[in-house]
Amino acid sequence: MFERALKNLGHVETGEMYAFERALVAGGKMVVDRLAKVRLHQHLTILRQLAAPSFPASISSDIKQMNGPR
Repeated sequence: MFERALKNLGHVETGEMYAFERALVAGGKMVVDRLAKVRLHQHLTILRQLAAPSFPASISSDIKQMNGPR
């Protein structure tokens, strides 16, 4: 998908990223035609307001292991 995004949209500049418009968390579809270049900080701020960040299960359990029992 990255190669197609690069071909369609060009390189991202510092402070930019490729993102789905409409965001996946808001019901968007994971298709290349829905990708756009967006400002990184603004986009991540909006995404954080829509849904809390989450980690894949293995990363989450690794973090818990590193922190030890509570």
